[in-house]
Amino acid sequence: MLVTLFGIMVCGSLFPSALGRLHGGLVEEASNKGLDYITSHITETGRLRDANLVLNHIKCDFMQPDGDFRTSPDVKSSIPGSLEYYQYINSWIVTAALRMERYDVATAGLEYLRRYFVSFPTNGPPSEGHTSTDPMTASYLGMLAMTVGDKKAAKRAAQLIAEFIDLQPDWDIGFYYKMDHGSLITEFDASQNAIYFLNKTATN
Repeated sequence: MLVTLFGIMVCGSLFPSALGRLHGGLVEEASNKGLDYITSHITETGRLRDANLVLNHIKCDFMQPDGDFRTSPDVKSSIPGSLEYYQYINSWIVTAALRMERYDVATAGLEYLRRYFVSFPTNGPPSEGHTSTDPMTASYLGMLAMTVGDKKAAKRAAQLIAEFIDLQPDWDIGFYYKMDHGSLITEFDASQNAIYFLNKTATN
C-alpha cells in the first residue's frame, strides 16, 4: 500500500505542482521540451532533491519499456532538433542518472543506447536503417562510453571524429557535418545547409 501511494504521489497530481516550483516552472516538461539536460545542471549545483524530482518526472512520463525516452510510443519529441539528433535527449538523461546513481533509469537507458555504440547513427536506431552520423553524436556517445568504461566504443567514436576532420575538402570554406557509409554528405537541399554544413564564409 505504501509503495502504491508513493507511486501515485510521484507520478500523479502532486508531482507537477512540485516541479512547478523549480526554476520558475521551466522543468515542467523536462525532456519533451528540450530540457532533458536540466537534471545534470541541477545536480552540479548540489540540489540533488530537485534533480531527483526532475528525473522521476522523466522516468514516469517519458521512459519507454525498451529504455528509450519519448513523448509517447509513437512520437519522439515535439522539438525538431530532438528528431534530427535522436539520441541527444537520451545521452543527457542517462549521463545524469549515472552520476546520481539512479540505476532505475540508467540501466535500461544505457542498454538502449549501446545499440548506437558501433556506428553512432544520428537520426535513429540502426535497426531501423539509420546510417548517417555526425561528430556531435559521436562525441556525446563517446563520452558516455568512457563514463561506463567501454573503451572500445569510446575509441571508435574518437576515430570517427578524426575521420570527419581528415575528410574535409576545404577548411577555408567550412565543415561538412554529416557522413554516411564512410563518405561525407556534400549534396543536400539548400534549405538544410544548417544541418549538413558549417559555412565559414556565411554572413548569418
